[in-house]
Amino acid sequence: MKIQPLKAFVMTAEMGSISEAARKMARPRPQVSNWISDLEADWGVDLFDRSSHKPELTEEGRQLLDYSRTILRNLDNLDSKVKNLHRQNSLLRIGFERCIAPLQIQRLLEALMVRYPSLSLNVLSESSCHIQRELQAGRLDIGFCNNYYVASQDVRMRHAFDSRYIGCCAPDYPLNNIEELTANDVSPYRQIDLFLREEDLPDTTRFSADIMQVDSYQTLLPLIVGGYGWGICPMSFARPYLNEGKLAILNHPEAVGSLPIYAMHMDALACEPFAEWVIEEGGHYLAGID
Repeated sequence: MKIQPLKAFVMTAEMGSISEAARKMARPRPQVSNWISDLEADWGVDLFDRSSHKPELTEEGRQLLDYSRTILRNLDNLDSKVKNLHRQNSLLRIGFERCIAPLQIQRLLEALMVRYPSLSLNVLSESSCHIQRELQAGRLDIGFCNNYYVASQDVRMRHAFDSRYIGCCAPDYPLNNIEELTANDVSPYRQIDLFLREEDLPDTTRFSADIMQVDSYQTLLPLIVGGYGWGICPMSFARPYLNEGKLAILNHPEAVGSLPIYAMHMDALACEPFAEWVIEEGGHYLAGID
């Protein structure tokens, strides 16, 4: 059933005139009259008594008018709902823990944009603590981070992948000459690490009394390569330097480890198809670089 004939029927019944209905619909009067005739032919009933000066609803027309109004109202509601969905769901806000390298993020975002090309994105790279606060405040939709800082039962988590870490230094750095390192061995040497904000929990990966703080792994690694200290960093960031022989992994039994990264979102948030895809599949694209 076509919508315009149905609108012509309801409009004519409400205005008591085909001419007024045509003016309201911005259509020629003969077209509106033909729409009503077509509807009568399809339904096999006379909707109007045309013997008088103005079209009068027949008994069948009166019975079908309310149903027709309901159909048009539901169609309007459906159209509004679809428009609202497009407005609300055109933006996805994702936070990534700083241990996730740009190439890993790029792989996920490229796959996401191929699957949902009209989607707009806001991307944040921050600490797990900051990402989880942003989730709870409703300023992020999904966060890929560790679970050290989860403070709310409303945060839902799904394991995404394991991020590998290494303790490393430059090949000619003094620590690389010690055959079996202990915590006491590394303590006197400067450790290069990321900044922590006051609201972050204490970092349990700091082992030296002398700490140099930097803002990113992109800043940290050249300093380690330059011999300014040793540090702990994700394998995904360190791999190019290792391949070029510019980094050495510390000779310590725990110098290579891993940290689980979770896809997190608030329990109260309704996950749209693209958000569900990121939660379910994101780990496959973020993993495997190192």
